[in-house]
This record gives sequence, C-alpha cells and structure tokens, in this order.
Amino acid sequence: MKRLSLLLACALAASEAAGNLAVPPSSEDEASQEAPAPAVSIAPKKDFAAALLEGMAFNVIPLAWNRFVLQKEMGLVTWDTWRDNLNRGFAYDPDKFVTNVLSHPQHGGLYYDAARANGFNLYESFLFTAFGSLTWEYFGEKSRPSTSDLITTSFGGVSAGETSYRLSDLVFDNTATGFSRFLHELGGLAVSPGRVFQRLLSGDAWRVGPNPEGTQPEYVHAELLGGGLVIFSERPDRPDTTQNRGTIAWDVRYGDPFEKDLGKPFSTFRLGAEFTTSKKFVSGVQVEGILAGRRLDDVAGDRTVLAAVLGYNFVQVDLDYGSQTLGIELASRIPVGKRYDFVPRVQILSAYTAVQTSEESVKYHYRNYDWGLGGGVSLGARLRRQERDVLRLDYTNIWSYTVNGPTVWNEVRYGQAAAFVPVSRAWALGAGYTFHQHRNVFPGGEQQRTSQQLRALVSWTAFSGKP
Repeated sequence: MKRLSLLLACALAASEAAGNLAVPPSSEDEASQEAPAPAVSIAPKKDFAAALLEGMAFNVIPLAWNRFVLQKEMGLVTWDTWRDNLNRGFAYDPDKFVTNVLSHPQHGGLYYDAARANGFNLYESFLFTAFGSLTWEYFGEKSRPSTSDLITTSFGGVSAGETSYRLSDLVFDNTATGFSRFLHELGGLAVSPGRVFQRLLSGDAWRVGPNPEGTQPEYVHAELLGGGLVIFSERPDRPDTTQNRGTIAWDVRYGDPFEKDLGKPFSTFRLGAEFTTSKKFVSGVQVEGILAGRRLDDVAGDRTVLAAVLGYNFVQVDLDYGSQTLGIELASRIPVGKRYDFVPRVQILSAYTAVQTSEESVKYHYRNYDWGLGGGVSLGARLRRQERDVLRLDYTNIWSYTVNGPTVWNEVRYGQAAAFVPVSRAWALGAGYTFHQHRNVFPGGEQQRTSQQLRALVSWTAFSGKP
C-alpha cells in the first residue's frame, strides 16, 4: 500500500504537466487478481455520439472559462469572428513555446481519451482529436486558426492520450468499493482526465464489476530520479553562463517489445518527464510508442524487433526544442552473461519540429523558435542488470527545413549519457551528461547555440515487473 500511495503522489505531481503517469496496483490488488473472476468484462462498444459530445465538451468548457470567468479577449467569439475565421483560413501563430509544444498536445489528449473511452482504437481516436482541434481553431477563440496548433494538438494528442489511457488501466479498479474506490478514481483523474469524464457520465466511476480483460502489459518499470543539475550555456553575442538547479524526473517503461507486447499500437512505450527548480518548471517530456512491429529472430536468447515508432519531445531545460516524430526502428536484446542485457537501437525518423533560433520572444509579436519539417537519425544503447539501466547512451541528429520563421533550416544535435551504480535492490547512485546544440542557418549566415548539462542523481525503482 505504501508503494501504491507513493506512485499515486508521483502521478498527481507529474500529470499537471505531462498528463500521463502510472500507478501499479497494490499487493492487495495483486492478491485479488489471483483468484478467478466470476465474469469477464469486455472493452466498451463504440459510441460515436458519446465520443463526439464528450470531446466537444472539452471545447465548450475552456471557451466558457475564457469568456465568462477570465474575460479574455480571445474568448469573445461572435458570429462575425466565426465567419472571419472560416474565410481567412490557417496561418502560424506567435504563441509561446510552452503553449504550442506542451499545452496543445495535452488538450489533444482530452479529445483523444474521450474517443478511446468510448470504444474507438488509436487511429479512429486520432480522427476525433483532429476534429476537436479543428473546431476549436475555427470556433473556440477569436484569433485566426493556427496551423501549428492543429498539428501539435492532433498528433501530440495521440502520444499524450494513448499513454494516459493505458496507464489509467493500472489505476482504475472496477472491483474496488468504498474509500479504496475513491482513491482509484482520484488517481485516474490525475492520469487521464478525459477518461474520468466518460466514467462519470456513464456511471462506470461507481459501478462495481470485473475489470476489462487484456488491458495489462507484460511488464512495467517505473523509476523516480532526483538530484542536482549544472548547466553550461554558450550563446552568440553574449558571455557564457553557468546555472545550478535541482531536478526530479520520472521514467516509465510500459510493455516489453522483446516478449509479448507488440500486438496493438502503444502496447510498448516509454514515458519520461523532468522538472527543475527554475521558472521553466516543466523542463522536459518525452514519449516514444511502438505503433506496429515484428520480431525478426529468436536465436539463443537474442531478439531483434523492427518497429514503426511515434515520438513526442518537449525540451526546455536550457535550449527550447520540440518535435513530433515518426520513425522506423531496429532494436535488439542481447544477453551478456546471466544478469545483464545489452539493448542497442537505431531509428530513421521524420519530424515536425520547433527549434529555438533566438534568445527572447515578445508575446503576440514574434517567437524565439521556428517551425520546420525534416528528418534524421536516433541511436541508443542500454546495458541493463535485471531490468535496471546501469548505462544509457542516446544521440539524435535532426535536420529541419524551416516552414515558418526567419531561418532557412536548422540542425539539432541532442546526446545523453548516464551511468548508475546499484546500492540496493531499489536504490542506485548515478551521474549524467547531456549535450544539446542548435545550428541555425539564416539567409545571411548562421549561429550556434550550445547547452551542456551535468547531473548527479539518486534513483529509486518504484515498481518493476508484471502489474
């Protein structure tokens, strides 16, 4: 029960920014699952009207809030503004980086989960998400419809929504009653607000019965990290700077692609989030989920997987960078002795990016980042001891042609290395190094921005195994 409580607290904290953290069942829940259930619950039937209406509620509620409570200019929509939006069409907006790259995908996750909770699959739910975003852009605010908002809300909403939906399966318990049931529903609200809305309207939030079959992965690994962070910044036309911060991060591996979790989209994914003691409290969110894959071999314990991967990145530790990616990845698991596994990977990817190109921005006038389309390569390797990473290496290089902004094209280099020494079954001490660089090419020249980061970390494995 202590483990459940701590994981629930972590989910409540991180869900404010990332909207998607996991809570594994308690030992009492595991014990109850061992007993044969008298009946088996099946996935909900598709309900088009409920999915559409619940999704639209996530437009009506913020519209009413902006107009009547906050009384914001953007919320003062009329028949005239609707007509103007329909006539003017789409353009890029000057919104802040965090609004476009983090907030909009989280809003998209609400549309998405409303559809998923009403029986639709990932691809069908994407259509509901895109429709929700499209109607908001035309009718939800006074400003001109935004191209970047539609893209980041629709595609980022899939990453945010599917991870939160699957992780909420680890929280909701239809067999629980009383105060225990209240805690499970409260945890579900933190992890997947869009799904809780559907449960309240349908009565599932208090209806007692069996849990749906086939919703638990073969494996979940949840890790909490905390420590100190030192940032070394290099910028054009200004002195180099050094910053010291505290950091706390959450890392979840859901499913095992080398075993059984390849049957459906996002049966396997990885979710990471970092928070630091600065004005930019939410410093990073990364999601990478397998859409489809197949195993290429199974020889002497070695396994190789070829997969299509959907990714989402939001980074603002020092330099601002965001992307929605779609890639093809080749990954292997190679046993090293009796206790270790070596897990290398290589991914060729396409990307829709937001890359920082200047130091300052002025709201409603100009941004400090450019939008672009491009692609690149991502490489990585893990050395694992009994499922715990003792060594992590990652490097990504992306070239992006600018579709909106003053640059011609941008190059992003992002590398990380971390090593951990276990001191007990759950605890480990570690250190990490991050290299983040932007090469911004303008019509009259180019600039380079570099951030190097050192981390001293304490790692706690909160849960590792089959839920």
